[in-house]
Amino acid sequence: MQSVRFAVCLGAVLFTVCLSSEAACSSEDSPSQFSPQQQQKIEDEIARQLAEREDSLWQFGVLPDGGGVFAHSPDDHYQFRILGHAQTVGTLVDDDFERSFGNGDVSIRRAQIGWYFRLKKKYELFIQYDGASDSGNLVEARADITWMGGDLRMRAGKMYVPLSEEGFRPTHDLDTIARFIALNAAHDLPSENTQIGVMFHGQLLVDDRLTWYLGAWNGNASPENNARDDNDDREYQVKATLQITPELRAGAALGITREENQMLRLSSLNGTPYAEFAVSGERFAQDADFVWERGRNSFRGEILRIDFRDSDTELLGGFIQFAHFLWGSDDGGLEPLVRLERAEVERRRGPAAERDTAINALTAGVNWHINNHVKLQINALVEDFSRASNQLVTGDGTKASMLTQIQMRF
Repeated sequence: MQSVRFAVCLGAVLFTVCLSSEAACSSEDSPSQFSPQQQQKIEDEIARQLAEREDSLWQFGVLPDGGGVFAHSPDDHYQFRILGHAQTVGTLVDDDFERSFGNGDVSIRRAQIGWYFRLKKKYELFIQYDGASDSGNLVEARADITWMGGDLRMRAGKMYVPLSEEGFRPTHDLDTIARFIALNAAHDLPSENTQIGVMFHGQLLVDDRLTWYLGAWNGNASPENNARDDNDDREYQVKATLQITPELRAGAALGITREENQMLRLSSLNGTPYAEFAVSGERFAQDADFVWERGRNSFRGEILRIDFRDSDTELLGGFIQFAHFLWGSDDGGLEPLVRLERAEVERRRGPAAERDTAINALTAGVNWHINNHVKLQINALVEDFSRASNQLVTGDGTKASMLTQIQMRF
């Protein structure tokens, strides 16, 4: 009896195993329970849900070209950015320069950090601080309002004025370590630098080919000074830049104000003062520029004229520059350049020796873009100083200097 029971149980077990094996084999051999169309719909739904989840999250990252570290809200109504750059400069000069710094001096040229906030793609706030000086400086503090999809904007606060193309460029984007001499002379007044006021700007024509600026400022601020206005005079400027072709753009600007009693000073590109002249009264400024960029080549130039009519004094200067990437780009590459420039001050009255005091300069430089955030610049300078009755440079008229700058930006 037990033998029969054992045989029955063993048969039942074997039968169950066979049924299970057959079912498994049948399951493996059977086609999918979803058609290709249904399978695609499932995959599309999964992708949609993942995209919705991605859209519901804040976005974080680092923008190129010194755009900063950003945070965007899911609907892009809120955008925060922190950006900054630092520049350290080493200077070697001819011994004939009468200078306030030692030969081989290393200094911090700029140490700037900025905070940017945008609300609903219409309102913007930007504050920039420079800690390079002993006391620190408020460089910019401005608010922008946008209308007509960005074709019309209003900016109010402390900002760079648009008269000069090179003066309006971000300092971390400059091709040479120092701006051109005539513009530096204007900045020292101070003028044509950062000012407190209101500016309207926008775009016109097909593809926004014409960019225009129109503004009024107090006229007495600078990156190192935020004094309240102490007179009734204003500085007015108008500028237009036309994108002539995809590679070429050109601009022209006018500015007018009344200058307080100031010293107009010509200085070497290494910072050594050369000659100075007292000016005051009406100041009329004109500027014209062009920029051509194609592939690895770039060619740019600018001319600046400032007429101090009540002082019978005129500042005139400008530059032309050619640069070529031997390899790479500003994301990583080597870019030599050459710049020729001249700056002169003409006195229409006074001793004849004061007329046409001038500096002619040649800059041979190289920019090594280690990557998009780090750049090494070397500028070899040859300057010729002529006809200054109050010159601060001894020896013959031609002097040599070398500037080296390491920059990091984010």
